[in-house]
Amino acid sequence: MQELMFDYGQLPYGMEGKESAQNRFNWRYEMLFTRNQELIQDKVILDLACNNGRLSYPCLALGAKKIIGVEARPELIEVGKVHLQGTKFEDRMEFIQANLFDYLSSAKKGEFNLILCCGFLYHTVRQVEFFRLIK
Repeated sequence: MQELMFDYGQLPYGMEGKESAQNRFNWRYEMLFTRNQELIQDKVILDLACNNGRLSYPCLALGAKKIIGVEARPELIEVGKVHLQGTKFEDRMEFIQANLFDYLSSAKKGEFNLILCCGFLYHTVRQVEFFRLIK
C-alpha cells in the first residue's frame, strides 16, 4: 500500500492551520484514502461540496484519474485553483461552481466511480433528496 507522501501541514491547505487541525487531516487522509486507495487509483471521482479541494488532493496523490469538485462558493474554488496551480495534479482536477442538488440532477448515471461527500450532510435538511440523487 502506497503511503501518502506529504504532510497536511506542509500543503497550502494546512500551512496556516493549527497543528491539531493538521493532525486531524493527516488522520482522515490515512483512514479514508490511504487505506482505500484501490477504490481511488485510476478512478473518476466526484467531490461534492469540495471546499477548496483539500480532500480531493490526497485522491490525486493516490492516483485518481480525474476529480470533479462541485462547490457553491466561488471564492473557495479560486483558492483551490491557486493551490493546485503548477502541481502535477492541476490538469486532473476540475472545479465546478454549482449547487450540488442542481449538479446531481443533471449528472449522468455511471459517470463517476466514486463520490466523496465529506462534511456536507449536517449543512442541509435535504438528506433524503440528496441520497436519492446520489443513487
